[in-house]
Amino acid sequence: MNITFLLRLWPVYGGGETVTICLANEMIKRGWNVSVLYFKNNTRADLPFIDPAIKAVQIPDIRCDEFTTRFPDADKVTGYLKEYIQENDIHYLVNQWWPVEYIRGIRGRYKTNHMSPSGTLYPNDRGNGNKRISEKKMHFAV
Repeated sequence: MNITFLLRLWPVYGGGETVTICLANEMIKRGWNVSVLYFKNNTRADLPFIDPAIKAVQIPDIRCDEFTTRFPDADKVTGYLKEYIQENDIHYLVNQWWPVEYIRGIRGRYKTNHMSPSGTLYPNDRGNGNKRISEKKMHFAV
């Protein structure tokens, strides 16, 4: 089973990233292939245990972090994601706070199942903070 998590920052920023580390570590123990696609390296000295089998891939030259998202980069990110899915035969794609523009055109084109356990950022909400447009929950007993 091949699963990829989509994060803005890696390895640690907040709750979503911490939960991803816990889930990814457990999935590796169960024999899954786990990868993380991210935009900004957030390495600190006090990192939790991250299984070395987790494949972390930084997408270069994209400004998408905890404060800023550049929507003109959407085509570049989507193209990279499509190529990654095909080359790595990804079965599950878990969106942990990537903007919807970055994953448009993926659903329904590949064998990949999509999940958005933390919610998906609604890009047109400019003045009221970030809104969630998806509240699907992923249940995984660890």
